[in-house]
Amino acid sequence: MVYGEDAKDSRLHVSMDIVKMEARRVREDSVVTIANKGLLGDKMVVIKVGSPDKSELPNGSTLRTEPGLDLSAMTDAHLRHHGQGGDRHEQPGEDHEHVADPDVREDSARPSNP
Repeated sequence: MVYGEDAKDSRLHVSMDIVKMEARRVREDSVVTIANKGLLGDKMVVIKVGSPDKSELPNGSTLRTEPGLDLSAMTDAHLRHHGQGGDRHEQPGEDHEHVADPDVREDSARPSNP
């Protein structure tokens, strides 16, 4: 891993060797992301397999990147929104519009029977 020459550039430049058998699956439209590996914050590099109709990439190629899903940032945002340690208790029917599935949203809005 290498940082760029510009001190203000926070991006990393990563070089890696990929075994020949797997490298043939890396194509022009392959995309690289950084993904979570487990729940403890470990990260891994993920290369999405490219389309078979696209050209294989020669040695030394640069792949397109996309931002990965940051589980810790999502958890932090959820805790900021809903309070930490039970500081904010929702009333039945309150703040359930963020649930995408209408059936789940409806079920979560119902009061629970103690």
